[in-house]
Amino acid sequence: MTRAEFIRRRAATWAAPLLFVAAEPARARDLVLDAGAPFIDAEINGVRLRLKTDFDHSLTIRLNPEAAARARLGRGKGSWTEIVGPIRLRGRTITIPAAIAGTSVQSEVNWNDRQASRDADGTISPHLLPYDNVTIQRRRPVAGEQLVSLPAALHDNHGLHMPLRLGERRIALRFSLVRQRSIATAAAAAVIAKHHGGMLGESKSSEEIVFGVARPVRPLTLDRPILLGPLEVRVLMARPADYRGKHDLPAIADVRAREGIVVTGRRPSQDPMYRVTLGLDVLGRCSAVTYRRAERQLRLRCAGA
Repeated sequence: MTRAEFIRRRAATWAAPLLFVAAEPARARDLVLDAGAPFIDAEINGVRLRLKTDFDHSLTIRLNPEAAARARLGRGKGSWTEIVGPIRLRGRTITIPAAIAGTSVQSEVNWNDRQASRDADGTISPHLLPYDNVTIQRRRPVAGEQLVSLPAALHDNHGLHMPLRLGERRIALRFSLVRQRSIATAAAAAVIAKHHGGMLGESKSSEEIVFGVARPVRPLTLDRPILLGPLEVRVLMARPADYRGKHDLPAIADVRAREGIVVTGRRPSQDPMYRVTLGLDVLGRCSAVTYRRAERQLRLRCAGA
């Protein structure tokens, strides 16, 4: 045996156990997180970080800038832009292993100079966790609850969501046990109002969308609610200025007239985005929401009205 053959055989012997470990990672079947503290530990570059889990999330890990600095991510490997209505937030991105529950998860990590989370080092989607089933539990189940199974889909922009078909349009329906009020982009609100009837209210307020950016909203009260098992979606906070495309919102002309808004046409219209996030105003009747990876299902345990 030549020395070169000896080295090749020894290298193959050393590599085999490593390949076996990578193919059979440590993996727990189920994870249950308390909705009041839906945190999970992760390690990036050997630095321990605490991430907040929510279903209303993209398919990336988003870090606070100080957490990215602590994890020695430098300037990342590329640039990244988050568009919130007319606001562009530019940041950095890198694809890097994150160690979660003894498993190395290759993840895209994004950050900019704003806080991704106020009470954690960053945020993460349940889909990125190395578990078969991820449950966020609000309270103990009560008698009379119903189990609602909804199809789940994955999308780079919309993240983990349920596709809701209304006519020719498909709306990405996301779920949040953190957000208080349900929110719809302008295009989604217009399509829903077309199929369910409804009118924009005169009251106006703002809702934080992401990275501390708040956008104006108005209540859209539906004539016929959206039904998800025992749940009824009757009111959505519509974002009338964001992602409307060529859709017309109900009463939008009256709103403009009352507020004295002049549309000059200088700013190009945004492409439509069809997204709704249901908050605790709807999900408050649910004791838990579960993502089942193998079945690609979202399961809600909820009491009737």
